[in-house]
Amino acid sequence: MMFLPLFIHIINDHKNYTIRIQKLSIFNKNNSENWIDGTYSLQRIILNNTVKTLLMFNYQGDGNPRHNYRQKPMLDFVSGILFVLGFGLAIRRILKLEIFFFLSLFLIGILGSILYVAAPHATRTIIILPSIIVFCILSLQKIERCLILYKKNIFNFLICIILILVGVLNYNNYFNGYAKDFDLYDAFHSSRVDAAKYVVSLGNDWRCISAIEFCRQYIVSFAFQFIMEINNKNNYECFDVNKHIPVIPEYDKNYLFLFPMGYESIVNLLKKLYPNGIYKTFYKKNNERYISFFTYEIDKKDIKNPMIKNIKNGLTAYYYKNQNWIGEIMKKKQYFIWVHNDPAKNTGILSIKWVGKIKIDKSGEYVFVGESEDDVYWEIIINGKIIGTSPIRKGKVFDRINVYLDKGMQNFEIRCSSFRDIQKMKMFWIPANQNEPPVIIPNEVLFF
Repeated sequence: MMFLPLFIHIINDHKNYTIRIQKLSIFNKNNSENWIDGTYSLQRIILNNTVKTLLMFNYQGDGNPRHNYRQKPMLDFVSGILFVLGFGLAIRRILKLEIFFFLSLFLIGILGSILYVAAPHATRTIIILPSIIVFCILSLQKIERCLILYKKNIFNFLICIILILVGVLNYNNYFNGYAKDFDLYDAFHSSRVDAAKYVVSLGNDWRCISAIEFCRQYIVSFAFQFIMEINNKNNYECFDVNKHIPVIPEYDKNYLFLFPMGYESIVNLLKKLYPNGIYKTFYKKNNERYISFFTYEIDKKDIKNPMIKNIKNGLTAYYYKNQNWIGEIMKKKQYFIWVHNDPAKNTGILSIKWVGKIKIDKSGEYVFVGESEDDVYWEIIINGKIIGTSPIRKGKVFDRINVYLDKGMQNFEIRCSSFRDIQKMKMFWIPANQNEPPVIIPNEVLFF
């Protein structure tokens, strides 16, 4: 009776019920997560997922912070030992009906991780918990039979020690570790909630220009949009480098820019445009070494009078209607290497190049990090030589190119192309002798 409502729903709405199942299945070649080293191989996926799933109990668990604490084994080491011993005992007694049932439940349950992407996966295998408990009990029964030959009190004492140890280990993991883990806070997009609440707190006299990660990027932006919606706020729009640097104000309001970590290098440009603006940083919960998000707030009087004469840096961007950088549609000055269009809009732009110079302040190894769709090819050219390429590759989002650069002014060109509209292309970097994370290549090192 407990499952009857679910079965009725499946029968009545089978198509919608199976959409996510089909999307996440390892048999779906269109899911980029099923590709390993740029190729799809069902045998490799099954082997890879099986190994990861079987090792998640005692070696490396689910890596999703929403499911588990920092890839720790799904079982503490005491329970893990009992589980392995009990599984072996269950195999030996497989002909017993009750043992056969729990072994079958276990083997069927782990298929939720093996046959779908993102293995090992804790929540998709949660049905195996009764089997794990039974296997641990089988181990304890075996230990009891061995010790009963001596003194039963020894077994009782051992059980107390095991229960206390398991309790302490799990309490420490979940309440002292997991609950305070900054990855967990970010995994539930709580920083997006904090950002939305801050925007709401400013009142109706403010207009927010937010990075696409807040306002229009699928699941990532949902938390931000939800908080804005329940507060009846629609006073935000997605950042567009062509529209908002400088801002073309459509409302007689104060404005604030809202960006996550990685975009801090934009602030210097905003300060040149709006020198009276206020820069505020909000740090990650439980990890105040890293910025969660930041704002740059501008009074309505200043937003109408940007100091555009102060901006002398950037690159010339050329847009083309084919993939070969031929047939120029337009060219414009841009302050960053940045394209992030609405996927629903057809622009007809299949290739772009940014041309100019880049100033290298210190000789050393630089890391260029491009963010794009996986159907975008991009390359970096310095002093007329291609120093690195990022080919079209299933599942690609970020790609890195490491290169040694000498101090001084270098001729600089970024080119990208795709067989369809280019929806996204951004270029970040990590300068020599600096640490993660990468930031948008700052405007002040780019020259027309």
